[in-house]
Amino acid sequence: MKFLKIRDGLILGMLLCVLGGAGHAFGHEGQQHIETPASGSPPSASVLHPHRFEAVSPDFELVGILEGRKLSLWLDRAPTNEPVVMGTLELEMGDLKLRPQLEGDIWVVQLPAQWRPGPMAVVAKVTSDGLTVLLAGELAWSEADALALIEPWWKRFNLSWIVGVGLGLVMGAAGWFWRQRRTALNREDQS
Repeated sequence: MKFLKIRDGLILGMLLCVLGGAGHAFGHEGQQHIETPASGSPPSASVLHPHRFEAVSPDFELVGILEGRKLSLWLDRAPTNEPVVMGTLELEMGDLKLRPQLEGDIWVVQLPAQWRPGPMAVVAKVTSDGLTVLLAGELAWSEADALALIEPWWKRFNLSWIVGVGLGLVMGAAGWFWRQRRTALNREDQS
């Protein structure tokens, strides 16, 4: 019978741990995730991304976001902001010459394994509707950026998990002490 009483305290403690960690599913400490909106437009400039470049001319705007080795490019007409889906796009990143492919209204290219991160100029040649334009931008990816992406192990724990575990332990200990005290008082009353 004593096992059932201790078990009740343990169940309450585990329930508090689970409820305390529920907030972890909704976000973690202000971090934002880059997700492409359904419209195919690039993530807004307010979303900070360390591997982003922009190149603008009077005719075209190019926004590039690098995630791992995948480079996603949004090419729009500057005056109307409509995506460019007809034509060709060629990139030069350092020593690499790349030809992105169109997927929907986003241009995508996979960087080869020999590519090494570091600050570099990006030159894009856009040919569309009889226009040929060179766009220039700079992609900076230094060691500091790469290290900033590696989160220390102690920052992976959300505050809600720590509070939930703490509350669970406190409630479990309080329940155990309360049961011990109640048992001791019952024994004194019986004597």
